[in-house]
Amino acid sequence: MFRFFATFIVLLAVLFGAELTPFAQQHFVIPWTNALAAVSAWLVTVADPSVAATVVAEMLSNRLEESLNREEFEEGLRQTVAATENAIETGMIAVLHEHVEGWYADIVNPVHIIQ
Repeated sequence: MFRFFATFIVLLAVLFGAELTPFAQQHFVIPWTNALAAVSAWLVTVADPSVAATVVAEMLSNRLEESLNREEFEEGLRQTVAATENAIETGMIAVLHEHVEGWYADIVNPVHIIQ
């Protein structure tokens, strides 16, 4: 049991150190991140085609490939999140207005409910 644990810890440390090298970043981390973002975006769009996940996945993969500095990447991500929040908020307000209009119509015309 101890041998397994020691081997696991050593292997974990070596792989973590190797992952930080530019070679591993370019050939393993970036392709893996791109593939994971693309698959995740596809899964989300299967459930709801109007969701903006494809935009986020594309932005993440492009930003990683271009190797932008952290501030530029975070600003782009903030803008994308803000745009997504605005779209969701607009949709929620539209749904709320539909319900309020229906309630108002029922209050103003209660005979309609009885019929």
